[in-house]
Amino acid sequence: MKHDYSKEHALFLRRRKRNIALVWALRAAVLILLFGLWELVTACGWVDPFLMSSPSRIAKTIASLYRDGSLFYHIGVTLWETLAGFAVASSSALPPRSYCGGAKRCVRCSNHTSSS
Repeated sequence: MKHDYSKEHALFLRRRKRNIALVWALRAAVLILLFGLWELVTACGWVDPFLMSSPSRIAKTIASLYRDGSLFYHIGVTLWETLAGFAVASSSALPPRSYCGGAKRCVRCSNHTSSS
């Protein structure tokens, strides 16, 4: 499909296309740099591998779990634990918040703009 654009508009479109490509290239470079630094930090032992594993080890573990068929089971367990934790945190925060919502003293203590 051929469009009849003016020279200026065609130049604008070429520049825009080039800028979009540059932005995507920079994003990819930053991502690669971050993963490279992460790998370097863990390979040099600057961070305890128990606390922060390397990206290559994470990828190997994901591939291994996928091959033996337990990846989706582990994802399900993690999702369940996350939702259960959210439910417990939300429900345990509701009674104190409800009490404070009705008690004027709690409201005055928590309201930083009130001078009385």
